[in-house]
Amino acid sequence: MAIRSAMDKSKKPTQLICRNGELFVLEGKATPISYEEDPTALELGEKDVILISGGLSGVCAYLGEALAPYGCTLVFVGRTSIKRVPDQAGNNEKAELTRKVLERMRSKGINAHYYQLDITDPDKVHSVIETIRLSHGAITGVIHGAGLLRDNFMKRMPLKDFSAVIRVKFLGALNIFRCLDKNSVKFFVGLSSAAAIQGNPGQVNYAAGNRLMSSYLKNVKAAYRKIKVKALMLPPIEGAGMAEDEEIRELMKRMNASYMTLRELSGMFLRELFMGPTTDVWSLFMKNLPMLSTAPLDTQVSTTDTTHFEAGPLVCKKSWFPMIDSVIDLNMDDGLLKASRIFDQNNDLWISDHKPFKFLKHPIVSAIMALETFMEGARLLFPYFIVVGVKEARFLDMIECPSNKQVASQILVRKVSESLSETICETILFVEREEVVKNGEKPPTNFMAQIALASRMPLPADHFKGFPIKKDELDTRPMEHEEVEAWYADRSDLKGRYRVMDRISGTGPDCVIGECIYKQLEDFSKPLLTKYQFSPYLFEAFMHAINFYLAMREDKEKRILIPFGIDELQWFRKVDHGEKIIVQARRKSGDEKGVTWDALGTDRNGMVVMHAKGVAMRWITKIPR
Repeated sequence: MAIRSAMDKSKKPTQLICRNGELFVLEGKATPISYEEDPTALELGEKDVILISGGLSGVCAYLGEALAPYGCTLVFVGRTSIKRVPDQAGNNEKAELTRKVLERMRSKGINAHYYQLDITDPDKVHSVIETIRLSHGAITGVIHGAGLLRDNFMKRMPLKDFSAVIRVKFLGALNIFRCLDKNSVKFFVGLSSAAAIQGNPGQVNYAAGNRLMSSYLKNVKAAYRKIKVKALMLPPIEGAGMAEDEEIRELMKRMNASYMTLRELSGMFLRELFMGPTTDVWSLFMKNLPMLSTAPLDTQVSTTDTTHFEAGPLVCKKSWFPMIDSVIDLNMDDGLLKASRIFDQNNDLWISDHKPFKFLKHPIVSAIMALETFMEGARLLFPYFIVVGVKEARFLDMIECPSNKQVASQILVRKVSESLSETICETILFVEREEVVKNGEKPPTNFMAQIALASRMPLPADHFKGFPIKKDELDTRPMEHEEVEAWYADRSDLKGRYRVMDRISGTGPDCVIGECIYKQLEDFSKPLLTKYQFSPYLFEAFMHAINFYLAMREDKEKRILIPFGIDELQWFRKVDHGEKIIVQARRKSGDEKGVTWDALGTDRNGMVVMHAKGVAMRWITKIPR
């Protein structure tokens, strides 16, 4: 039955499974990647050596650059020799292109290298991999992207063309993996094709080669469970790849198949590599694929429950991104994210505690929670990086939150620059005002900032200008806990969570030192192990220390200081609940408009956990409307 079914031309599926006298076929299921914290998740750094087959053109070079921010050594291999050979114009042209790409990468600071290699030759593969090991270290990751096209209908296809395409895909993967130190390898990714699933007219060799390689990688995963193994079935890629051909473009158009851009590919690749389930070896990156009888695809994504929300190809726990209610749009190609947030005292338990001035009628959204909102939005746009800092933050307009009203807002995140060291996103938050929208105007911005992301948390500098503050600089008495609490009650309506300072050690002419016992409370009605991107209440302590300086040295001052912005904020680790942090702040400048301070937070061992530059506070002399 199996043989007859396989030979029956009326049966269209690319794979038939005969079991207990019945025929079955594989079906693809649309599944978002689950954003999970996994202690065994893939980690890459400067000691990692990544082998990339397929030369220095198109998709392979682009994916290599996507890994460059992790500091890895990138070793590319390809058939092209970069030596200049007389009377071989074609080879020289390819060699020149390869040299240019390699030089461009190195000019960016990427540790990139190139070796000529025919990966279908096992002896040469062994020799080159041994050379790489001696020169750069053991290979810890592989992207097998080498491929070959020899398209033709099966009746007209020479055996050598059928064999050549399969050898590059399958034997290339086999030869490379056999030569690796399996104890050193962290991941092995094979770039396959949607053709391996759906087939494609005239590409039976290409489909077979990719399918064979993909099946081999399943066997690799079964034998080596600690290695993250992925066969990525790629759709047509715009601007690179083997579908970048006019005839193929026309065919894809007729089949209603959408091309994926290189930026989208990069984003999906990094999401799958760092966050994709280790058990899923085959992954088909689907943007808009034709529905063909050769392979059934179920494109319906199951609706997420109330404890999760979708962010493009990710599904996230709300407790891990507590300041984001939903993602309205996520565009990996343009680096844009649009999200929504409803501020509500019934859900946001922290709001009722944040009424910093007695003249306010209602509590207001705090600057620290606005910053947390921006960090969560940036992390959803780039989930394979971590947030390492804030730049040019401005707190422009208060958001009041009455107890009986929900306040709807939107968050916009846009990538503005990227380098090996960090990716920068511009972010804004504004309250949705119906009357303004009706007039066709843009709503005024309430908060804005730049968020910096990187592949790993930086180490603190050896020295921060103006710090540490020496005890002999202090010339006022301490303010103990009871007096600090009395100040909060007398000068503000801050409660519980926002009474962050525990004690003031003293002040000097331009400095203040205090102590903060960091609190990690349940800030939401449904916390579910709520996590923050940074330690927000420590930055709140920075701003409070500045106000305590004013209380201790200029207690007759009738004006009020309100936070206006911050030039730069960095943190070097998160703070634990109940941990005592020493807060130091030094005044840098001041005028009739306001004052600017730098601040530092250190733990009991004197290690810096957070640093702020240019914390700007503005004077107000009348009650804001």
